[in-house]
Amino acid sequence: MIGLENFKYSFKDTLKENTGLSVYRTGYEKCCPDHQWGPGVRDHYLVHYVSSGEGTYCCGGQTYVLHEGDLFLIFPAQVVEYHASEKTPWEYYWVGFNGADAHRMVSMAGFSTECPVLHATDDAIREALLRIYRASGNTPSADVAMAGYLQLFLAQLIRCNGDAVQHAGRGGYLAQALRYIQHNYGGDISIWRAFINTYSFVIPKVIFTVISSVIAAYGFSRFKFKGRDMLFGIMISTLFLPQVVLNVPQYLLYNKFGWLDSPFYLAIWVHCAFATETYFVYQLVQFMRNVPRDLDEAAAIDGCSSFQTLYKVIVPMLGPALVSCALFQFMWSCNDFMGPLLYVSTPGKYPMSLFVKLSMDGDTGFAWNKILALSLISILPQLIVFFCAQDAFIDGISAGAVKG
Repeated sequence: MIGLENFKYSFKDTLKENTGLSVYRTGYEKCCPDHQWGPGVRDHYLVHYVSSGEGTYCCGGQTYVLHEGDLFLIFPAQVVEYHASEKTPWEYYWVGFNGADAHRMVSMAGFSTECPVLHATDDAIREALLRIYRASGNTPSADVAMAGYLQLFLAQLIRCNGDAVQHAGRGGYLAQALRYIQHNYGGDISIWRAFINTYSFVIPKVIFTVISSVIAAYGFSRFKFKGRDMLFGIMISTLFLPQVVLNVPQYLLYNKFGWLDSPFYLAIWVHCAFATETYFVYQLVQFMRNVPRDLDEAAAIDGCSSFQTLYKVIVPMLGPALVSCALFQFMWSCNDFMGPLLYVSTPGKYPMSLFVKLSMDGDTGFAWNKILALSLISILPQLIVFFCAQDAFIDGISAGAVKG
């Protein structure tokens, strides 16, 4: 039986119109020691009021130690994390809200991305927030009541903290446009940034995989050298080696090279330049064995070197096989979760796989409609590429299975 010393109650309204200011969720939680949320992102504003205990809030590279009476605000699309103290875990009330007027009002209240923490010096602030929690419900009257109490809560904050920022909500058209862009497209990471981050390592990974696999397969299929069969057998045996076994030594090696959290994602794709993708090497070896050696001899008679024979004679015949290799690597790399999770620590560099995970809020429930929409958007490039290359892909898979 779960004890009552640690519990949480929350209310979440999933149906909201595009109003000026509306409450998305509200709740209360008495946290257990070391309880943590994040790293993660929200799609709305979320303010917490610490009613007792203490904890820490991390955002924008800063860490804030919070105590009773403190408020902290989470901005949309901002990567944050917060956790309760081990000795005196906090209790807090929260209210999530959004709307066309939300950014202007939190700015007038004194909140900003540089200053997301305030102290409730007036009991009226705390009482206004508690009224939102007490008024929570699914009825139209509850919606109106929560929106009204939210206005009172923000009004109290503006009254206490707004003297220094009384003009924050004013300005010309340029300032309003900048606020709109920040509200809708700002934050440490966005879906477009995640797309750019993803293909920053996917494209070089595909290119170097194809080039290195072709060269390695050409050596195994066209040349006889001492220990060739043994080396080929060792290479094939690596297919039985789970990736998790390599994670620790690779992490230590890349850390020594200084490749962790590299702006060029070196730890994710550099190894592909050394034919480490055994499956593709094996597939190309099988394909090259079906290419008549008479073509190599004819190219040699015409004065071609081994390298010239490869890229002038062999490679043009490998079209379907190369497409299948590139397509496999493209899809696998786009969906890679463990690699970026291990080697990328800066939220602004997260690819789509981690961005989708950040959008899942296990603390207050999943917004499945948004998560599924985001997942569909994330796989659209893969679907487009696959349907454009499916004929060559099927030919490559079929040809690789034929033995001459």
